[in-house]
Amino acid sequence: MLESNYPLSNLPNEMLQKIVNFGDKSLFRVVDRKINQISSQFFCAVNRDIATVDPLLASVLDRNSYQRHEEIFKRMMNSLHVIADSYECDQIVPLSPTRLNDEFNIAQSMVQNIRAKKAIAEVEDFHIFLERVSSQTGLELPAKQPLENDQNYHARVWQFLIAKPQVKNMVQLNLSSCGLRTLPKEIGQLKALNVLNLNDNKLTALPSETCNLMALRELKVRDNHLLTLPDEIGNLGALKRLDLIHNKLRTLPDEICHLYHLQSIFLQRNQLVRLPDGIGSFISLQILNLGANHLTELPAGLGECRELAALDVSTNRLIHLPRNMGQLTRLLTLKAYNNRLESLPLSLTKCSRLRFLDVSCNDIRQLPKDIGQLKLLTELNLGTNQLQTLPESLGEIRGLHRLLVEENGIKELPMSLIKMDRLRFFDIHNNPGLKVSKDIWKHFGKLKTTIDY
Repeated sequence: MLESNYPLSNLPNEMLQKIVNFGDKSLFRVVDRKINQISSQFFCAVNRDIATVDPLLASVLDRNSYQRHEEIFKRMMNSLHVIADSYECDQIVPLSPTRLNDEFNIAQSMVQNIRAKKAIAEVEDFHIFLERVSSQTGLELPAKQPLENDQNYHARVWQFLIAKPQVKNMVQLNLSSCGLRTLPKEIGQLKALNVLNLNDNKLTALPSETCNLMALRELKVRDNHLLTLPDEIGNLGALKRLDLIHNKLRTLPDEICHLYHLQSIFLQRNQLVRLPDGIGSFISLQILNLGANHLTELPAGLGECRELAALDVSTNRLIHLPRNMGQLTRLLTLKAYNNRLESLPLSLTKCSRLRFLDVSCNDIRQLPKDIGQLKLLTELNLGTNQLQTLPESLGEIRGLHRLLVEENGIKELPMSLIKMDRLRFFDIHNNPGLKVSKDIWKHFGKLKTTIDY
């Protein structure tokens, strides 16, 4: 038995592999970065879906502490459970084993189970794929020959289909809601595809061959179980719309920033903890939806997305927005509600085209004094924050239709509000001690403004 203080980095890889797979698991408490890499390779090598299951792994490996090692395996186990779920594997044990030794054994058992189920799934999914291609091109599938196994039959049918112009020149393919757990690599041969719909399946990964579809303009993969995107996604140079709503993505590959023609990307309801630093390369991006993720900050490069018109970062864990937000001069809609924002960047007032701003349910204590420069705003939601006052310049937003400042600590409203002549709804309820002047009551009474007091 090895001593616990033995320098494991001196061991040959084969020995490390044996330790990880079959050896004394108590050594895990003192392992260094090298054994960490070997242990991750153990999981990654046995199933292609797991190969890039956690892009954050590299940064975690830099920290040599038992807690971090435990975090690696927790993430891997979570990912294994997602994949096992997708392939409808039998549940082996609860998600939180009591001992690290158990965790290794559980992972090994799960991987074996997944491999067996995946082999079956690939055959079944290929058949679904062939049927969908057949039905959407009007081609009848050849009959299966006596004694012909499924793999040979599917290969023969695909050769038959791909030789037909109706298939070779397909511009749209709908594979939504058909229970796919795997996407056949043959998808990459449909070079003329403009639109690929994979919504509402059980995919945990996309094959790299998907990124051979150079003519693809729209890729829909919402409501799946995606844990990662292929690094080759940057090859989809014609892509304009990418829909990844409701998956299990934690990070995005840096190569996604090579999609220079991308106009809209929908990433809400994932598990994103960070965005690529090169996000500013999205020079054509107009819509970016990052709602309901786990983001704690936004990269400064976001300010370089000069064509951005709609930005949704609601329901994250943001403490601040980038200081250079003012560079987004084409921004029309900004949703940043339900975060932990303590203030708004002063440069935000330079977003002069902004029409809708919702920063409710944060911890904002003070607004930029020049917020009145946002003269085109029609709706401003500041509810449920920590505001004590409203700036006088607010009254300069004369076209405002809806103003919500409920559940703050506002004691007095600025008299400049009487400049507003289009306000239809004004919510000021639950501001303890708030006093509203008679002139303000009279002004909004004439406008027949609905006031929630």
